[in-house]
Amino acid sequence: ALYKMFSLKYSKSINTYSIKVVFFVLLLVLISPYIYQYVTSTIEMKSDESLNLRGDQVNVLIDNLSESQFTLLLGQGLGHTLKVITPLRDYTDSIYFEIQTLYILNQLGIFFFLCFIIYNILIMMLKWGWDNQEIYLAYFIYIVYAVTNPYIFDTNHVVIIIVLNSWVYIKKKRIEEGNRINSNTI
Repeated sequence: ALYKMFSLKYSKSINTYSIKVVFFVLLLVLISPYIYQYVTSTIEMKSDESLNLRGDQVNVLIDNLSESQFTLLLGQGLGHTLKVITPLRDYTDSIYFEIQTLYILNQLGIFFFLCFIIYNILIMMLKWGWDNQEIYLAYFIYIVYAVTNPYIFDTNHVVIIIVLNSWVYIKKKRIEEGNRINSNTI
């Protein structure tokens, strides 16, 4: 809609285009203080709570995971809850942590967590074939990013798989089309 509004192709004349641009700039100038105030207050609020809370959760989960070498390797078990109270929060029976991946690592341990990651990568290699290095690189970058956020354990992971599968499909179709065109010209 904005493209059509500001495109010279859709404007009757340069004057109409200029009026639209001036109106849009004026509107941005008028609302920018409100946007700035909203953004700064939101960032300020989140930085006070979220970052401190995440640090607290990291400490609590790492302390719990490092109780012994056995729990570090094999985890505390699925559904494990903590009985910890810190100055920031009471974690007794909590099942949600902002650092969700670390909570899953706490439950599964390093061995089973790595098995999960390797399983995902192997399934993708078998599905996508062996000649899609750029897709593997994109998936690897996503895995590295997702491990630092809860995204690897929610629907975003499914969306990434769908997008990468589509990329593989489009790439195969382009190769097939190029081969068909080359065979028709010979």
